[in-house]
Amino acid sequence: MLKMNRSSWMTFGAGVLVGTVGPACLLGGKAGRRVLVEALKGSLRAYDWAVARVETVREDVSDLVAEARHELEPTATSKPAESSESA
Repeated sequence: MLKMNRSSWMTFGAGVLVGTVGPACLLGGKAGRRVLVEALKGSLRAYDWAVARVETVREDVSDLVAEARHELEPTATSKPAESSESA
């Protein structure tokens, strides 16, 4: 699985922006600059949204794992007690 940290995503986003919006900035002057700034703002909003969603999912999965481990604990501790009673 491909693992990308925050700087990797920022580099990727910057590359996409430069490749798609860069030529417009070179040809458009001030108008092109405004387009680039708006595109960057949109990219940063999308990135922040994605990071927040990933963090939420990470917390939910962590909670589920903790709950599953908690439910397994009584089962694991009761098995030796049951086997020692039958012996």
